[in-house]
This record gives sequence, C-alpha cells and structure tokens, in this order.
Amino acid sequence: MSASLGSIRLPDGFHLAAYDDIDSTNDEARRLAAGGPPPVGLAVIAARQVQGKGRPGRRWVWEPGKLYSSVVLRADTDPAISAQLGFAVALAVRDTLESVGGPFHKVQCKWPNDVLFNGKKIVGILLEYLAGAEAGLGAVIAGCGINVAHHPGDTDRPATSLAAEGVEARIEDVAAGYLAALSAWHSTWLAEGFEPVRQAWLNAGHAPGDPLEVHIGDANLTGAFVGLDPGGALVLDVAGEHRRFAAGDVYSADGQSGV
Repeated sequence: MSASLGSIRLPDGFHLAAYDDIDSTNDEARRLAAGGPPPVGLAVIAARQVQGKGRPGRRWVWEPGKLYSSVVLRADTDPAISAQLGFAVALAVRDTLESVGGPFHKVQCKWPNDVLFNGKKIVGILLEYLAGAEAGLGAVIAGCGINVAHHPGDTDRPATSLAAEGVEARIEDVAAGYLAALSAWHSTWLAEGFEPVRQAWLNAGHAPGDPLEVHIGDANLTGAFVGLDPGGALVLDVAGEHRRFAAGDVYSADGQSGV
C-alpha cells in the first residue's frame, strides 16, 4: 500500500486502495471484485503502473508522474447504457483540469471519451463492464490515467502533461479533485439519466460544424460535427447525410493538432 496516496480525500461512499506499484489498477479492481457483488465506490489508485491497458489495438505507454486510477461505479445491467459513463468520466477530468489549470488553458472533450489540454491529449480512459449477477447489479470499472508530471513523447497525436503546460500540481490533489468530480457526475447520471451529461459534454466538446474524420477499421469518413444522439453516438453530416457512429477513432479533418 502507498502511504502518500493513502491520505487522498474521498467523496462520501468511496473507499480507497492505494499502491506505490501495481500491474494494472483495472486488474486490481477486478480482483477485488471477484467472488461477490461489485464493490461500488472502490477507488484503486497507484503511483506506478507497469501493465496498464489501452483501448483494443493500442500500445500502453508506462510513465511515472501520472495519476493511475480505477473506480468501480454503479451502472446499468445493459452494458450499452453503462458505456454512457465514459462521457461522465471525461467531464470529471475536464472539471479537474480546469480547477488545477486555471482560466488560461483550453480544456476540450473529444469523442468518445478523451480530453485535450491546450489541444493535446492528456488522459487515457478505459471502461470495463462488471456483472454482479448475484445482486442483479451492473457496474463499470472506470480506468483513468491523467498525465500530471510526465507524458509520452512518441505518440501518433500530440500529448502533454500538466507540468509541460506550466501547471504545478500534486498527484494527490489531482486525485482528490478527480474523485470528487467523478462522484458528482456519476450521481447526476444515476438520478437524471444521460441527458444532462450529454448536454454538458456538448458544451465542452466539438463545436457544431467542426470537420472531423472517423477511422473505423480500414475505413475513413469525413464530415461535419452535428452532435451526439440521445445514447451518446457521434452524429456527423457526411455529404448532406446525417451519419451515426457508435465507435471509431476521431481526428480533426482541418489539420489542427490533437483533435
């Protein structure tokens, strides 16, 4: 266990497992959930992670100086609905970065669940579904890695960290702010559904008409951003037709970095 991370302030209903070193915070959350109903409110935090997970087909880059976290959240028994929590996680990261970074930095959400800081990627988010059949309970493990003091330098798209953007912050403080914001957005989603999360994300995400390119397998499609459908799918105007995308990698189609 980690003595320094163990003092993080927690929202009501959360409990902490903090480590100096771990293979994967998502894997540890899944291990702690084994054999019973998902331990909703469990927050696994680590200073160093050596076997983290990326989205399918993505190489995981281990770096020191990051906040590595996985939080078990109450979700829906339908994994498709639970996937909406990815937007809540992104908004929690947005709120945290705006709080520690101040008003002179641009924080933008990028579909489906990335966050850009001054136009560059600063976080990795991965949701994994947990089923609690014994309790009739659905839950997700919300994995999140925020670049605090370091960031990878060999990524396909520009990446950054708080330190690289001139923001000094302690991992413990970033963790406390993130968990508080995540608790608030999770509560909103549980009480009011996806619509307030969707609206907040739209206010923080792509602007209407932004040219975007969607990569799905070997196919690339370019269109103008229209919005999100009621379930969170991306809607683009592609040659005058509104097209809906439930998955894919999204990049700016106007040559701007990061998006």
